[in-house]
Amino acid sequence: MVEHVLAETAEKRTGPRWPYYEEVSEALFGIDGFTRRCWEERHRTLAEQNFGLLDRWIMRGHTSGRYLAAVTRWLELPAAAPVRLPGLVVLDRALTDDGAKQVIDPESRSPDIGAHEIVRFAGGGARP
Repeated sequence: MVEHVLAETAEKRTGPRWPYYEEVSEALFGIDGFTRRCWEERHRTLAEQNFGLLDRWIMRGHTSGRYLAAVTRWLELPAAAPVRLPGLVVLDRALTDDGAKQVIDPESRSPDIGAHEIVRFAGGGARP
């Protein structure tokens, strides 16, 4: 399913979509609030495989603050440890290319997160 979505042409991407497209993509990649809880340290190899797909998705311009916050939360997990540093590079690229100053994290008590905070807490620091 993910490969099918990633292979879509530009024309198909502008066609009709689910109104909750962003939420569906998070679930497909396993980074939404529900499926993210299933990741365990023993899933490191799967996380490495998943990261390539996440990177491709972000490179296609899916850089909303909500999506990047979900990726950041996923990078915090022990399963994502092998891809945490490359993940920070991807997030930095997405934020720089998009000119984003903050990421909106709907799951946080303090939902407005400065872009510089992502590096700190995705790298294992304390949550803002």
